[in-house]
Amino acid sequence: MVDLHTIGGVRRSIYFSLVLLMTSCSLDGLMWTFHIFNQGLTIFADLSGLHVNPQKSYLILSRSASDVRDTLLTLLDFREGFLPLRYLELPLLDSRLTIADCRPLLLKIDSRIKGWDGVMLSFAGRIHLIKSVLIALQVYWAMAFILPKTIIR
Repeated sequence: MVDLHTIGGVRRSIYFSLVLLMTSCSLDGLMWTFHIFNQGLTIFADLSGLHVNPQKSYLILSRSASDVRDTLLTLLDFREGFLPLRYLELPLLDSRLTIADCRPLLLKIDSRIKGWDGVMLSFAGRIHLIKSVLIALQVYWAMAFILPKTIIR
């Protein structure tokens, strides 16, 4: 979160985190799309005072765009990124979610359970804790993916 300014006693903030731009067109169309995207980033920076951090920004291209790779990386001044990568603790993948991709979810659930060993809770308290915390983790992932049946069990 970055504070922009205060208007009428109300603090205005902006969250700018993830932009996905997916396009399929000719080489000229692709260059035009990224030129317009770059102009949009410039206008955003002029209006808000916020600038894209090239060290934290990635351009992920498909294999079919390899001929324009260098041009786009130069135009946007981003580093090249590759899938899979993680965003907000979720994997961004170029294929279907597998059990191995869900390992961080299972490890997080396991670590939460181990942290409750020393806590003196009644049976009802443990049930409530399980329902509120562990199911919330599963729901968070389920909002983004169709989870494999073995993970849900």
